[in-house]
Amino acid sequence: MERSFEGGTAAFRAVRGAPVVVLMAFIAAAAMMTGCGWRFADRTEAIPTELVTVAIPLWKNDTAEPGLSTIFTNATIKEFATKGWLRPVAAEKSADTVLEARIEFIDVQPLSFSSVSIELENRVMISASVTLRRRDDQSVLWSASRLVGQEEYDSTPDFNVNLRNREQALRKLATDLAGTIHDEVFRIY
Repeated sequence: MERSFEGGTAAFRAVRGAPVVVLMAFIAAAAMMTGCGWRFADRTEAIPTELVTVAIPLWKNDTAEPGLSTIFTNATIKEFATKGWLRPVAAEKSADTVLEARIEFIDVQPLSFSSVSIELENRVMISASVTLRRRDDQSVLWSASRLVGQEEYDSTPDFNVNLRNREQALRKLATDLAGTIHDEVFRIY
């Protein structure tokens, strides 16, 4: 999935027509960021440069929680598409690498209660294992087991609201875990 920068010329025109002061402030801010150690991250040698695509099949789900596979797969595809160092492709046959993942368990624990023993806040925690392999020879490029993530969410007696809060927490957890996986694969700190 490639990202295109739409509206780039309009944005350029807006900057070009802006006062010189705004342009100078932008240049000064950019110079300060580079002077303080900020830089754009480069692809490291953790993954050979000839490998440019990744297939991300549906995550396996060893839990009874419905929908986790789709939520975590979509978050992972989006993370890799956004960073762009291994471009996700739909067909495993056309990929250089394959990222396989498994959700091993999910646990939901109450964090706080009201004075009449109604749950007010819960924590959802998942554990996953992930392996990145070369497609051609099946050699393991990177793997991690017991990747753990957690997220808190508000609990309510309203079943539908509680379900929606839990799903939002799972989506946030999936996004965070996908970022961790990508950054660990490329050893970005």
